[in-house]
Amino acid sequence: MSSNNVVWVMPYRGYIHVFYSGCIDNTPTKPDVNDKYYKLFGTRSGALMYAHNVVDKIDKESWNEGFPGVEYGVCEVPLNYADNKLREIIHHIDKITEEWKREIKDLQFSVEQFEAWKKKLLEN
Repeated sequence: MSSNNVVWVMPYRGYIHVFYSGCIDNTPTKPDVNDKYYKLFGTRSGALMYAHNVVDKIDKESWNEGFPGVEYGVCEVPLNYADNKLREIIHHIDKITEEWKREIKDLQFSVEQFEAWKKKLLEN
């Protein structure tokens, strides 16, 4: 078994998902629901217990097949990972909205100023 293998525990769409992966290098964006070790949980503790049981099971399978066993175990994507990404997107949208509000305010001032000048010019 390669040292690059891992069992991921990650939040995704309101649940904690556990699945085996052949790659620790990249944080997954969503769980591999087709994995034979895949399972979803409502709580972190249940997910972590299952994940460690999966590592033990893979380790035993590896030894039985003559391989050296599991070199890496469980990796956990932080529970607020998705929330932080969402907050980042919302913050960006808020910044754009503030910029638009400033531009609209400037435009309103320009229109009001133009109307005042127009009225003054038409008076003469």
